[in-house]
Amino acid sequence: IQANGSTASSSSSAMSISVTDPSSLPCSSDNEDDDKQSFASNLIVVLDTNECLIHSQFLSTKDKYRQYKLDRPTTTSPYATDEESSSIISTSLQSFCMSLPDGDLVHVNKRPNLDVFLADITQKYEMHVFTAAMEVYAALLLDTLDPRGNMIQRRFHREC
Repeated sequence: IQANGSTASSSSSAMSISVTDPSSLPCSSDNEDDDKQSFASNLIVVLDTNECLIHSQFLSTKDKYRQYKLDRPTTTSPYATDEESSSIISTSLQSFCMSLPDGDLVHVNKRPNLDVFLADITQKYEMHVFTAAMEVYAALLLDTLDPRGNMIQRRFHREC
């Protein structure tokens, strides 16, 4: 998406979106138009949260905040030994737990170097975030990832 309304295209994507007036988009905006930050580019970067920026696991019996992906293929480890994989994971994995309003506990693993990536990308581009999750989960998650509220300009979730 480009902020000026023209469509950005990519050979790896079958879908492109054109937005003439970003303020007409549904859902929340963390930054008001009068506090609009200027960026090095007029491109808007749209990122997916689950399985891209983070991986979360609900510790309750049923996850009612996200869509389930049925028939997800199992993967085999690319590492030669369990020791090799655990040494890599332990040095680069950041995680946190969050408690939802109804008491459900969620364990969240951040992608390695996510904070560095977000800080760098948001200096250059306007960033929007999408998730198929419900707002009650998405808002708490994104508030944790962007505690000062200065990186994510728009949030899109299941109810949008």
